[in-house]
Amino acid sequence: MMAEDELAELAEDIKANGLAFPIIIDTVAGVLIDGRNRLAACRLAGVDQRFEDLGDRDPLVFIFSANVKRRNLSKAQQAMAAAMMFPEPERGRGKKDVARKEADSASFSYRRVKEARQVLRSSPDVARAVLAGVKPLDEALDEIKTAQALLSSEAVRMEDGRGPEI
Repeated sequence: MMAEDELAELAEDIKANGLAFPIIIDTVAGVLIDGRNRLAACRLAGVDQRFEDLGDRDPLVFIFSANVKRRNLSKAQQAMAAAMMFPEPERGRGKKDVARKEADSASFSYRRVKEARQVLRSSPDVARAVLAGVKPLDEALDEIKTAQALLSSEAVRMEDGRGPEI
């Protein structure tokens, strides 16, 4: 959600210019899909809300598309968002990876989604830092690879009976 001052600015704009984009809801599930801030701003401004039903569109694909295109996210943040929203598909013939299609439509590399998934599998906290824009994806990948190499070398030492390095 927006900070109070930002929400007040949005409310003033909606009051002066009207609601530019409808609030998207899923009437079947009874869920707000997109427009929490617009809904709050309309209520704050005393303006009637305008709703649009999601219809048969996939809610996750809609949310991803609306937010990636609307927000100033780096390509790495977009890739991490795709990795978080669209889990890796089960392997097998005919299994499509929705993230590949979304990466193509948002103009970022599917390879970056695979890298983001690698970070996400290894450390959800680091993945959240990438999504927040606090840590570059390449730096996160380096950290993950370094940690995996250390674990691997410790496992070899343990198998050889040498024990951990102290």
